[in-house]
Order: sequence, then structure tokens, then C-alpha cells
Amino acid sequence: MSQPPASEGRPFDAALITPITPVSSRELDVLELVADGLSNDGIAGRLFVSVKTVESSLRSIYLKLGLAEDGRDRNRRVNAAMYVVSLRARQPALSLGLEELTETVASAPFDTVVTMLEEHAVRTESGAWRLYAAAAWYLAIVDDLDHALDLAGRASRDVGRSGAPPGVRARSSIPTHRPVARVIVDALTAMLEAMRGIRVLDHVLLDELAAFAALALRHPDREVFDGMEAVLEIANWFTFSDRAKDAAAILGRRIYRTDTRDDFALLSAWACQAELDIRRGRWRRCASALEQMMQRGEAIGHSNAYGHVLSARLQAGRGDITRTNTHLRAARRAAMELGDHSTLWRADAAQGLLAIGVGDAHQAVVVLNQVYRRTLANGLGLSSVRMWEADLVEALIRTDDRPTAVTTTEWLRTDVDATGSGWGAATLSRCSGLIAVDPAQAVDHFDASTRAFGDLDAPFEQARSELLLGESLQAVHGADAARFRVARAQESFEMIGADPWAGRAADWLARS
Repeated sequence: MSQPPASEGRPFDAALITPITPVSSRELDVLELVADGLSNDGIAGRLFVSVKTVESSLRSIYLKLGLAEDGRDRNRRVNAAMYVVSLRARQPALSLGLEELTETVASAPFDTVVTMLEEHAVRTESGAWRLYAAAAWYLAIVDDLDHALDLAGRASRDVGRSGAPPGVRARSSIPTHRPVARVIVDALTAMLEAMRGIRVLDHVLLDELAAFAALALRHPDREVFDGMEAVLEIANWFTFSDRAKDAAAILGRRIYRTDTRDDFALLSAWACQAELDIRRGRWRRCASALEQMMQRGEAIGHSNAYGHVLSARLQAGRGDITRTNTHLRAARRAAMELGDHSTLWRADAAQGLLAIGVGDAHQAVVVLNQVYRRTLANGLGLSSVRMWEADLVEALIRTDDRPTAVTTTEWLRTDVDATGSGWGAATLSRCSGLIAVDPAQAVDHFDASTRAFGDLDAPFEQARSELLLGESLQAVHGADAARFRVARAQESFEMIGADPWAGRAADWLARS
């Protein structure tokens, strides 16, 4: 039963308020910003809603908290804010035990970070799962997926021992009653298994994870999620699983709410945003964000290998040889210092993309064959992480090595079947078109790839498939039937700034 409104002359104890009706997640967001001292205008700007919506939410909140409008409570806004403060005081402080990680990650080699986390986890009486989970993800970055899965198993066992409190019904179409720690660890394990190529991407688990990400700010479970999000790059899990909207939603809230003094969290969020933006063709915005990221990293002495390799891929797509090579040198130097093996093969993949883009298919084959061998060695089996197979197959076809192109395509098919990757399926369709002997079959494959990449909101890859579709249509239906497709691909390339690819389309149109 709710407490009566505070009256004059009697102290107000916000901790005693029991809402008459539960406050919704959106209302709690509003209430938390009230407690942060924001005006209605400030809250509206922060939540991207109208002032009228904020006022309506506050009226609903006051009713639910039993804060009357009859004059006996002249400070409803203050009392509501005090209620939030009391909630925060009742929530145990979230201690990740990762202080050493955030202090050393900018310069310490990744194997040192992993060793440190494992040692701390052994000595931690409660919450060791956070340390094991972080160590597991850093092992994934250094391409030691088997060891990563072992540590994810330890995290899972620690969650089981800890008796974590039950979860809540999150604001989502998929309700969850499991503890957030359980969901995070299970999702981590599922992602590692998908990356290892031994499990289909688990979208039910990702639905649960997205539900926790959508909880009200400062909700206890949301705090656990936010505390682990930057360390585990959870937004990237959604990106690699072809769930761009979920990744964008997490990053949109996270970047805006991150303390500007928290270098580690900001750099992590900006890197995940760049990974997403490159795939979604937001290249101009991404270039600006990466530049900001580089400047911030340099200011604090962060080597920023991931940022440099993302910049290299972006500039490779643009055909900027000088900037691509500058970032490749920086990425490789930093990766060698950190033992960051995934950045090394990503750098080779970016170099291969540049080579195929500027028309040097032989160089692309040389570089991308190195990536192929590394992937076979480290067992990375999720094509949405790799993103280089189509470049290699196209380069092999352009250098008249169809047998190797066929072998590479069949290897990709095995991984797509094992993981259910939508990105992989779209890539496989393009590769199947490239190796097809029958021009009509090539047209069908390229058309399927174009549509699939369109569904994934991947305009650069979509335009590349559409360009190949147009070139193939000429052999089947003549140049007039092909011109529309090639012209549309050219327009897409020009919009995102993929200059060499736009030039290729323009050259074809000029010749046809």
C-alpha cells in the first residue's frame, strides 16, 4: 500500500514510497533524469521526445507514486527525485573487479591482460564470472577461441555457484526471467561457439540480451549489462549476428550516457559504432568518428589497433591508397605490441579490399591467401566477422584461378551451414555467382546476393553484388537490360564514397 503524500511539518521519507502502480521503463528514465537535476526541456532533449511527453510522463509518475496534486505536497518533483535517490542507495554498488583491466588495457599485451584476469578470478569470492568472461573475450580477440570457450565455461560455472537473483520481465516482446549474468555468459558462450563455427547463431539468447539492454537506466540488471557491455563489446555481437538495429540501439544509449572522462568505455563504444557504420555504409559519419577516436586514443597513449584497422578498411573502400597504408602500418605495429592477432588478419583483409578495388587482382590474391591460411589455423568460422571471402573469390576469378575459387566457396558454404549467418549467406550467393559457368545461374546468384545484402542494410556490399549482376545480365539479356542495375550500383557507390567502385561502374556504362 502506498504511503500518503508528505505533508507540511512532517519529514518526507522517500524510501518508504511503494508505488501504487509500477513505474514503466520509460517513466523511470524520465525520473532518473529528474534526479540528475535536468529540467523538462533538458529531459526532452536527452530522450528525444517532446516536452509535452515529458510533462505527461511526470503526471503519470506522480500518480503512481502517490504524490498528490492537492497542495499538501508542494514539492512533488523533489520528492519523486528523492525516491530515485533512495532506490539507488538500496542497490548494491556494482563492482566489476576490472579496475586493473581498464588501467592497463591501453598498453598491456592482451596475454598479460588475460593472465591478470584469470589470476584475479581465482582469488575473487563473488562475481568471478565477470573476470572470466572478460578474459574469454580478450582471448577471442587474439584468436584463441578454444581457450576462450574454456574460460566462458568457468564463467558459466561461477554464475551457477553464485546463486544470482532472478531476472525481471524486461521491456521487450521476449520476456525473460533469467538472471542477467546468466544471459550474458550464455550469450558469450553462444557467440564464441558461432565464431568457432560449431553452433548456429542463437537469436533467442540475443533476444534476451536485447531485452536487458532495453531496461530503464540504473535498473540493477541494466547496470550489470552496461558494466559488461564495454568490456565484452556486446554491441559487436549483435553486429556480427546481422542485428544492426539492436546494435545501434545499444550504442545510441551507451555513447550518450557514458561519462566523457571514461576513456575506456568511450573508445570501446566508438569502435563498435565504427564497425557497425562501415557495414551500413555510413562512411562519412564513420570517418569523423574514427578521427575523434584516434585523437582521444593518442591523448591518453592508447595504441588503438582496432581503430586503425577499421580506418584502414574504410579508406580501402574509398580507394585512398595513402591513408589506407598509413593506418595499416599503425594497426600492424600496435597489434604486434599487444599480441592482437585478429587485427593482423583484419589489416591483411583491408589491404586485399584495396587491391581488388583499384584493379590489382594479383596482389589481392597474394594478400588474401595469407588471411585464408590464418583463418584455417585459428578456426574462425563466422563469415560475418571475416568479411573477406568474396574479395578473394573475385580476385581468383579475375586471375583465372577458378579451381581455388571453387574450393574457397565450398569452404564458405560449410561455415554458413554451420552458423546460419545471414551475412555469410549473402556472401556465398555472390561467390556462387562468381564461380558459376552458366551466365543465367550467375544472374540468379548475384540477384539473390543483392537482395540479401539489401535486407542486411549493407549498401556497399549490396552495390558490389548489383554491379556484378549488371555485368552478368549483359551476357544473358544484352546491355540495355544491364544498364539499370549498373547505374544503380554506381549511384550507391557515389553516395557512400566508394570512388574506385563508382569508377568501375561508370567505365562499364561508358563502354556499353
